[in-house]
Amino acid sequence: MQKIFFLILIFLLTPFASQARIKHLQASGPLATRSQNPLYLGLLATPMESPLTLDKGELETSLQTTFSNVFEFQPTGNTQLTLDMEIWRHALNVSYGLTDQLDIKIEVAAISNGGGFLDAFVQGYHNALGLPNGGRDQVANGQFTYQVSQGGTVLANYAKSPFGFTDITLRAKYLFLTPDSFPFQIALLPYLKIPTGQAARGLSSGRFDGGLSALAEADLGRHWHFVSQVGGVFLGGHRDLNSILAPGMLTFGQSIEYQLTSGWSLITQLTGNTAAFKNVDADELSSIVLDLNVGMAGTIPLQHKCFKEFYYQASFSEDVLSLGPSVDFSLLFLTGVRF
Repeated sequence: MQKIFFLILIFLLTPFASQARIKHLQASGPLATRSQNPLYLGLLATPMESPLTLDKGELETSLQTTFSNVFEFQPTGNTQLTLDMEIWRHALNVSYGLTDQLDIKIEVAAISNGGGFLDAFVQGYHNALGLPNGGRDQVANGQFTYQVSQGGTVLANYAKSPFGFTDITLRAKYLFLTPDSFPFQIALLPYLKIPTGQAARGLSSGRFDGGLSALAEADLGRHWHFVSQVGGVFLGGHRDLNSILAPGMLTFGQSIEYQLTSGWSLITQLTGNTAAFKNVDADELSSIVLDLNVGMAGTIPLQHKCFKEFYYQASFSEDVLSLGPSVDFSLLFLTGVRF
């Protein structure tokens, strides 16, 4: 109890202790998370980010990797599915400032999936906290299954993929309201997903997707940053799941960032989207995606004529709903450099 009291005391005193250490008001978030459900990884995502754009001529590159444990099990009903795997998703992002208020970004991603090794740990964790296992005890640990059926017909049955590229995503960002003229900044972000991934291996929908997202950020005091997101994704179809794919989905997110120092913040955010599937009776497909993300982010100035800043993120994501397409947990690590 003494240790817990000591940690709480430090947390309460942090705003006063860190006041003098913050030299500039600059958010390090939001966290660059997205749904890690394999059915959604083949669709366009609109991950949260700051509405601020790069300066004209500024270049930014980042490399992120996300590890996820997935188990979605619906063995009965008209819609049946089993998603039992562990996934590594790696993404390279390159952004460039065309003007001070407009930048563009390209993302190239790859996925590795397999049976994994954490099934027993996740079951023990759920049992210890009294959480439902969602049918994990009905299948053997360390298995890989990626199958979806509708009305007795198998729509998708993919094998494990040691490594494979997914679709390329293009995005622009236009900052049209700034703190100079408004209490907060607002940006619009159009997206285009190009079907370059391997649809036959379940790594892509095999179709183009488009999207539009709006981001707004407000900074309160010298510590708090709030970013809100709302948007829509227009789904162009699916090679195997077209009969149950919805025409689109709404996306949303809210990030709360507490800035400890000029280059280090703690972030909590809630992200999600409406279901991307229709005419299904499985909660794992018909429910919304809702993920709780907790992590930290920061920046480190670089004393170099070419490299301006190094930045990083690390986060843990957990499903909020016991039933639904959100995966059990994900771990994100991201590093990047601004030139």
